[in-house]
Amino acid sequence: MSESEAAASELLRSKGLGPETLGTPSQNDDDSVKNVFLFIEKQGHHADPASVSDQYRTLRTWVENSLDMYKSELVSVLYPLLVHTFLDLVDQGHQEVAESFLRRYGSEFQDRGHRDELTALSTVSLPDHIAQNEAARLFRSNRYQLHFSAYGWQLLVSFLRDSGSFFFLRILNEYARVQIERLSTDPLADATRVTADGKATDGFVGASERASLLRIPVQWGLLRESDYIIEDTEVDIDRAYMERMARERDAEHADEESGVASGSGETPASAHPSAKGSGTEREKLTPARRGGSRASAAVSRGVDDIAKTTESGENLDVTQSISLPKIWRSSGMVPSLEDLRHRVRLSTAALPSVLFYTLLNSHGMVNAMDITNDGSLVMAGCDDSAIRLYKVREELSTESESEKQHKTSIPGEIPSLSASRVLIGHAGPVYAVHASADGRYCLSSSEDGTARLWDLHLGTDLVAYPCHQAPVWDVRFAPLGRYFVTASNDRTARLFCTDRVSPLRLFAGHMTDVDCISWHPNCNYIATGSSDRSCRLWDCRMGDCTRIFLGHRAPLTALAFSPNGRIIATADFDGTILLHDIAEGRVMTQCIEHTDAVWCLDFSRGDGALLASGSADNSIRLWSISSGELKPTASSDDPVPKSRSACVMRTKSTPVLGLRFSWRNLLLAGGSFRALS
Repeated sequence: MSESEAAASELLRSKGLGPETLGTPSQNDDDSVKNVFLFIEKQGHHADPASVSDQYRTLRTWVENSLDMYKSELVSVLYPLLVHTFLDLVDQGHQEVAESFLRRYGSEFQDRGHRDELTALSTVSLPDHIAQNEAARLFRSNRYQLHFSAYGWQLLVSFLRDSGSFFFLRILNEYARVQIERLSTDPLADATRVTADGKATDGFVGASERASLLRIPVQWGLLRESDYIIEDTEVDIDRAYMERMARERDAEHADEESGVASGSGETPASAHPSAKGSGTEREKLTPARRGGSRASAAVSRGVDDIAKTTESGENLDVTQSISLPKIWRSSGMVPSLEDLRHRVRLSTAALPSVLFYTLLNSHGMVNAMDITNDGSLVMAGCDDSAIRLYKVREELSTESESEKQHKTSIPGEIPSLSASRVLIGHAGPVYAVHASADGRYCLSSSEDGTARLWDLHLGTDLVAYPCHQAPVWDVRFAPLGRYFVTASNDRTARLFCTDRVSPLRLFAGHMTDVDCISWHPNCNYIATGSSDRSCRLWDCRMGDCTRIFLGHRAPLTALAFSPNGRIIATADFDGTILLHDIAEGRVMTQCIEHTDAVWCLDFSRGDGALLASGSADNSIRLWSISSGELKPTASSDDPVPKSRSACVMRTKSTPVLGLRFSWRNLLLAGGSFRALS
């Protein structure tokens, strides 16, 4: 050991890092200010290109041979050390050594949810690239959160010190935030706690931020149907006549305004269409809607107060909600009384029927799929900037027999199940499509940074929303229409109203791309899933983050809320599904039977007794969501219980890209067939 290393070793001991003092409760009182148990001088401890590979290999071998009770926490340090060692080598100008190091040791993390990050880092070859690369900036400008038991941390520091790996100690001091968990003086108890809870929060989200958000109440209760549904009673027999009269009045007013505008040399501004059955005619018929604009303005200013957390089973006060549209029961936006009467009550003893749509000769071309609630229309967002519609019920087609006989196919069009239509408008690959509840409208998002609203009956786009300056990965209608939200590569999500092109809210807080989004059933909250392996819950009224859900080891790919609004399911690229309690902010159970990315999730209608998941492993799995199964038992060895799927339905070779439960609990799903090699 050199004199400088000996001096550093002595400095470590003087700071309380000796085996006799390491792990005492008096240390690490404020991990947000400094790293606990660790102080190492940066000068003189740079990566040695001749020996750094051997040092990392030695550390990895030691971790792999450690006791199982400590291995799970010790493994967590390998990835940040790999990344920062690579970046240090690049920063020092050792390009070839850095590329060889990343290629040799990065492959083992490809299947642990870090594939995208490593691919981005592989393009860094010069010191100037570090400041230009998104992944490199993320690691250099943020401390990587690590959780250890006291004894596990003692083992790691002692090994690095005794093996002379002061370079790794310097990385941990400069780029990591270490949280020591202590519950008792028993090393086994400490290690068990970190494996169950602390390990789930490794990454870039600090524990202090998450704990502060748990003190914010969440209104997860549901709206009363009387707050937004207008029942179709005998009084509404003349509604069609009233709507026709309203349209005629609108036309007269439009003609008058047009005449005034032409006389003054101005062109009247046309209002954007309001989606999903809450049109102008019905607004004129509903006196309760007249105050909606004032309520909407108040929400935009954010002047409403946050209500107390709603108790289980209690309805949400509509005065504490965003401005909602009034909807006729027969509009198709909500289940009709006929649908409610024929709805199947699902359970593990009564599993749903599945209607699966397979697209042939399209693998690698289809990025996203969605299906209308009645299963009559399948939408596919494609890589060639088009959206393809597949009418799977012949009676929905308005074409005559002669028109069908003389219809010619469009070159390059995917063969349809019945009759298809191609929607053209985007200027880049379409990454997400989502149909409104009544099946009349569709939203799409693209690499061109826009979201588009389409009228599926007319087959044309109504509005193009220039929402982001980066690719838009996902877009979702609100359950009751009028609003929608987008998720983008620019690390933000944005809330829109269909009748205006500027966003109402911008949700910023994720460290990397926002990949997936979902609406809470009461329309007051949205959830965003990100490549930073976290899910955030946002208040639409105030624009604030109210919860952070952690636990995933890979980028999130799908989200879904339970019908009662209390549970959120999150899925990731590794195939792991976690169920979180929204009010308490804890993980309730984990589902880990999928072997590949889970692309879609949905709860059954009604009581939400089943959760359906569709995966790239060519399967759909059904999970029982009963309250008894979600509560961890005292005798369980793992505080976070694991659930077993109630049913597995496999396709021949078709990754599941989209699924949805219909109003009557028929499971609709679809995917693009992948030819067997």
